[in-house]
Amino acid sequence: MTPTQIVIELHHQQLTGPRLEELVERKLLPALFKHMNFMKHGSSAITRRSGRSVVVSLNDLCVDLFVTQETEEHWDPSLLKHSPDLIGAFMNWKYTSWKFMSQLPSLFSKDMLMAKNAITGAFVTYYGLPRSERREAVYFVTALEEMLREAGLTEDEMGKFTLLQYWAMVGNVYKMAFWLMVHLAHDTSILEAVQTEVLSSVRGDNLDENYLAEQCPRLDSLMNETLRLTVASSLARMVTQPCILGGRALNPGNKIMASSHSSALASG
Repeated sequence: MTPTQIVIELHHQQLTGPRLEELVERKLLPALFKHMNFMKHGSSAITRRSGRSVVVSLNDLCVDLFVTQETEEHWDPSLLKHSPDLIGAFMNWKYTSWKFMSQLPSLFSKDMLMAKNAITGAFVTYYGLPRSERREAVYFVTALEEMLREAGLTEDEMGKFTLLQYWAMVGNVYKMAFWLMVHLAHDTSILEAVQTEVLSSVRGDNLDENYLAEQCPRLDSLMNETLRLTVASSLARMVTQPCILGGRALNPGNKIMASSHSSALASG
């Protein structure tokens, strides 16, 4: 298999069966619930406290839960311990990565390059640590490292490769969570409909995830519509037949970058 095919297979192995259960039940959910307990746990998302009430920044909360915590639970806390600026660099990368995709000259991409170098540098430092200092890394992370080392990559090259994986793993979940909450808060009819639908998935202290995935069409529609309207990532596409786009003639074999957001909104 090619390296890309191997990485896809590693993702499948991580996201099925016992490995998925361990990641979600033992690591992610406890960490998320812990950081949602604002009375016992401080959070950078809290903007004001008043008695037992707190005011939080929804965006900062989603970043804390779905970027910072996912980073720690996937890679081990040692990653952020040795590179505490990683999350800030990644958020800068999210706002400037279009320059990477568009291959802008370095003269116009200094902010993007600074963020990119900070992220790859964090992973280079991580790969230089003894395995004994990062025992909590999940299967995907350790298997990916073994694959990259077997392929003969240097740790600098491994850091650059891992940037792309990290981007894919944590780059969209926090935005999805943010916009889901915004839509639910804005339209109480949607909130009430989804609440009624998902209530049956709660069985005592347990949550039936299969029920959520298979028996909640309103929740599924809400998630799909949120993705359709808010994901602004660019997609690489290859022209398969002659066409006119924006007044330009495109021939088969031409490669283009297209916004998934504009594609979803386009008619026809």
